[in-house]
Amino acid sequence: MATLRDLEALEFRLRSHIDEMGTCVLEEGIVMETASAKIERNTEMLEVATKMCNTFEIEYNVATEGRNEERDLLRIIRVIAEERMVRYRDASTESKYDAEGYGESYESMGYEAGTFDATGSDDWK
Repeated sequence: MATLRDLEALEFRLRSHIDEMGTCVLEEGIVMETASAKIERNTEMLEVATKMCNTFEIEYNVATEGRNEERDLLRIIRVIAEERMVRYRDASTESKYDAEGYGESYESMGYEAGTFDATGSDDWK
């Protein structure tokens, strides 16, 4: 009888241990599911952030080109204005626009317009 009671006690302890291990496996499964969900969420967030950075870079480059073109245009306008000021200051009865060499200084300024075609969502050229 003592052997039977010892075996029953051992069986009870083993079943308790199996139950504890089952609980442990369930908890680990929950942790794995949570970790997988975090990985998926973080991957999506990384993709969104990468797209935003690319969009910001494109917008920055477009704005920079626009500012450069505006500076070139302002430089050209300044030269024209300064030349006209000098012509009016030294005015005579002759027409300034018929004068020899008028406008030659503008032709060598080398302004190049940028090419930007807004096509749709993320397509910029």
